[in-house]
Amino acid sequence: MDSDDVHRLDLSTEWTPDHVAAYLLEADEGLVLVDAGVPGDEGEKELRAEFREAGHTFADVDDLLVTHPHVDHDGHVRSVLEDSGATVYAYEDVPDRLRYEGLEERALRNAREVGIPETEVEDTIDRWMEGIRTNRECLPPDSIDVLLEDDETFEVAGHDFEALHTPGHQAEHLAYACESLLFSGDALIEAFRPVIYDVGFDDGMYESVAKCYDTFERLGEREAARVYPGHGPVFDEPADAAEDSLGSLDALVDSVSETVESLEDPTVLEVAMTRKKPSHDLRHLIFDNIGAVGCLEQQGRLESYLEDGIRHYTVAEEEVSVVGTGGETPV
Repeated sequence: MDSDDVHRLDLSTEWTPDHVAAYLLEADEGLVLVDAGVPGDEGEKELRAEFREAGHTFADVDDLLVTHPHVDHDGHVRSVLEDSGATVYAYEDVPDRLRYEGLEERALRNAREVGIPETEVEDTIDRWMEGIRTNRECLPPDSIDVLLEDDETFEVAGHDFEALHTPGHQAEHLAYACESLLFSGDALIEAFRPVIYDVGFDDGMYESVAKCYDTFERLGEREAARVYPGHGPVFDEPADAAEDSLGSLDALVDSVSETVESLEDPTVLEVAMTRKKPSHDLRHLIFDNIGAVGCLEQQGRLESYLEDGIRHYTVAEEEVSVVGTGGETPV
């Protein structure tokens, strides 16, 4: 399979960056769809129009590869399946994420820990959970036919694909490699660094930035003639895009460190509010800050303590050596 076999489906969204891409892969033994657009009637009309432009209909799809359970990537899995009965592939932990057993209770506790005020915490988590409920409606757990492990090689439409677990933007994110092509979803984008959601307010939220470092390094080492992302243009230098994203992570971590130092035992919310620019949406960017303090604490650059269920941060008293993307650095 080469780039001539790939049709990019350009779709619009109501949120930044105002677009998302899905891909049709034409193979001798079948038609493969990577991701399924944005939910809603307009999203379906737009996706069907892009199919027609490529000379296909939903009924032609034999296999559907889902990169991750976000509404702009799984929006019309149901619609495609109703017309085609395609085989659906996703990461092995996606069904558990979508069933979210016990998730709301954990999220409430964790949202309180990062400093969300008691008067706002239930509404905050209800809005956050609504996104997961919508994802479950778009991608019902039982609709996934093949659950893929990291590094698993599987055959689709006569071609070998490799599943690459690439968390950070989303915990159950998969990129797909096929010969010289890499379908990176939202794990690696040339135009900007993906927003860090990973597990959101679930347990493990402090590990998200560390996961992003691993993901960018991993994809930056891949040999790929073409990279097909979920947002932004198609590109051909994964190492360059990864380097830019790693630099953005370094800047995030350093900025959060400086902000903690400038405040008196702040919470994550206080750090995020201090760093927030007028154009930023705190509902999304809070997770960048959560992951950054977690990374800094893991590196030994920050310390934290719990007081009445709320976590506060201070700069570590002793100088330590941190091993990061730039090697050992005294702090």
